[in-house]
Amino acid sequence: MSLGQNVWMSTWCPLPWMFQYVRTNGDYRVCCHQVQAKGVVRSADGATMNIETHDLHDFRNSAELRKMRAQFLAGEWPETCENCRTEEAAGLTSRRQTDMRRWAAVFSESHARAMTAADGSFIGSGQPVLGLDMRLGTKCNLKCRMCHPRSSSAWLGDHVALWGSQYYEYGKLVEIVPGADGQLTTQNVSYAWPSKQLSWDRLEAILDEIHYIYIAGGEPLLIEEHFQLLDHLIARGRASEVRIEMASNLTVLPQPLVEKWLEFGGIGLSASIDGVGRVNDYIRYPSRWDVVERNFLKLNSIGSPIDLWIQPTVQALNVYYLPQLYEWRMGFELKSPVRAGDKDIMVPHILRDPKYYTVQVFPEPIKQKLEHHLTHSARKLEALSRGQAKGERVVSAYTTFIKAVVEFMWAEDHSEQFGQFLRVTRDLDRLRGQNFSRALPELAEILEVRPGEVVASEY
Repeated sequence: MSLGQNVWMSTWCPLPWMFQYVRTNGDYRVCCHQVQAKGVVRSADGATMNIETHDLHDFRNSAELRKMRAQFLAGEWPETCENCRTEEAAGLTSRRQTDMRRWAAVFSESHARAMTAADGSFIGSGQPVLGLDMRLGTKCNLKCRMCHPRSSSAWLGDHVALWGSQYYEYGKLVEIVPGADGQLTTQNVSYAWPSKQLSWDRLEAILDEIHYIYIAGGEPLLIEEHFQLLDHLIARGRASEVRIEMASNLTVLPQPLVEKWLEFGGIGLSASIDGVGRVNDYIRYPSRWDVVERNFLKLNSIGSPIDLWIQPTVQALNVYYLPQLYEWRMGFELKSPVRAGDKDIMVPHILRDPKYYTVQVFPEPIKQKLEHHLTHSARKLEALSRGQAKGERVVSAYTTFIKAVVEFMWAEDHSEQFGQFLRVTRDLDRLRGQNFSRALPELAEILEVRPGEVVASEY
């Protein structure tokens, strides 16, 4: 059986054997795509395993990790991996499938079986950690509509204004309070693990084995510990052996950081671009499209070793405008693209949470209008491609992805949250001085929203 067949037919995933994820609050997980509330890993005393309180060895040998490995080897889907399962069922490419391909040359299911007992524990020393995903705290300059204080410090004030000074993070009550510097911060849950020496002491043990590091935040291009990590790897002589990837909103592009990237064996940057022009400015507030596009094109002009791709978060606010985004993509070639399938065109991510911002939130009549618009927009893109090979590849990628998006949209009904979508949109407009129907008038028309208001007809 070929690798390609294995990716699509197996349920096995390599990550519980050779990957490590550290969340913005320092909690350990297997990967960022797990159902996070179900992915909590606890020690024998019931404490959540965190980089500030537990070492990596304890996490990798925890009861939850052993169970997950045993389930994968038995051909079962762990409960926490529901996101990948449902995406694959809808015809989307899941995180599991992506990592199967990424690691195929160095780690396979046969390797996993040879080193794993029936209960999921390692035989002998087990598998070294080859990949690391670090969310270096929440420092960010944007408060994107679909985001939260768990991922962006800029969201703290808006959360207090909309919902008060408390929120829950997977069972923990978080308090938003003024800090010593007068800026808002959090109590009970901290996002400061990257500033603690103990955290880096725990990671030190795997930095000589790591071949891949994914960095996010917050906004990683604003986070000092990102710079320090690169300096550390350069000083150890490991830069040429390690590939660094990251997600960035590209509102900033520090030249000293770009110069450090050029010393590494490979750099991959996922540009978080959800839409063009006013769509970007409305969703990713307070970013400006002209700045984002300028920084994107500057990076693209450098080429190798900086691989660049576009990763929109597909959600209720931008799903109507996906044709416009793909049309923008027709306007340039990527000098150093990711060469896997059609990922050099676009690498979309489907939003799963909060439910009121997913594409599944719309009532049936709105879903019907969206499906008609998205499927028929392929004809316009075909006309714009003018028979050119690049344009035809964009059309092909769009058509394939939209088919999966439509299937995903209809797979579940979360229209009970549609009222919440309207309320949050209205309240954020008032708080930020934005206007839904003026920023996104075509979507407002489908929702039958009057100018200046977020009031929709009953369905």
